[in-house]
Parts: sequence; structure tokens; C-alpha cells
Amino acid sequence: KKLTSQMLLKRFQKELSIKYSNPTFIGLSFNDTIRKIFTMPATDATLKEAFEIADKCGVPSVNVVTIAIRSYALSKKWSDLKKFILDKNYKSFWPLVVKTALINNNRPFAEEFVNEIASLFNDPLLLEQFNNGEFDNDLGSMPSFQKNFFRKPSLMSFFKIG
Repeated sequence: KKLTSQMLLKRFQKELSIKYSNPTFIGLSFNDTIRKIFTMPATDATLKEAFEIADKCGVPSVNVVTIAIRSYALSKKWSDLKKFILDKNYKSFWPLVVKTALINNNRPFAEEFVNEIASLFNDPLLLEQFNNGEFDNDLGSMPSFQKNFFRKPSLMSFFKIG
């Protein structure tokens, strides 16, 4: 018998609640489950779990990455956010990290991040866009999939945009 995504999620929640002695996983939505994983101490194992749950529930990994960015920002785990994005080399998400930092009033992190990207990857584009104020307007120069993603009304409020 094939399990539905909801049934799989419930099974994963039960496993997580036992593994981490934390019953608050049970009954959460998919997004809240992934968000809860990212608010725990970041380890390779917990990150892997988030992506495995998404994969088995048929949720694209891009959703997990955006939830991770938001979760780290809300819990003020800026160093974890930077490590997560740079370790996985999620280049297409760099603009989202900058925008999220600015939305959450952390301009120093955004500035440090774009300078680090410019030097580490010899990629001055993000730094130029930041210095030109492109992230201070609507959506800066995010890749088109991110622009479309953020134009969905439910996500606008999720990321405090608009």
C-alpha cells in the first residue's frame, strides 16, 4: 500500500519526536516540521533529515532551502545561515540571503556576506548589486524563479515582504 505524503510526514514526525525526545513535532505542518529541524542545533545529520523528509514527501528541495533561510534569520542564527548556504554552494540563493538579512534589519550581515562572496568566489556581481542599492527596492535582481516565488501572496507575508 502506497503511503500518502501526509501519512509519511506523520511517520517522520513520530520518529523525530522519539529521536529528539521532543513530542512537539507531532501534528505540525510540513513547513513547521522542517522549520523546527532548522531551529535545532545545526548538524549535517539534521540538515540531511530535512532534505530526506522533503524528498520522501515529494516536496522540492528548493522549498527546504527557503525555509532554512527564513528559520535561521528568525532565530538570529546568521552564522549557521552563512555556513549552510556556503557549504552547499547554493549560489542561486545568495540574493535571497541578502534580501532576508535586509528585511530582518541585519544590514551588517548582508554587507559582510556580499563582500565574502566577492572575495571567496571572485564574483563581484552580488557586491555591485548591493552597493548600487538593488536590494533596497522591490526584489533586486533575484533569479526569476525566486521573483515568481515571492510574488505568491501567501509567501509575501511568510517572508515579511510587501
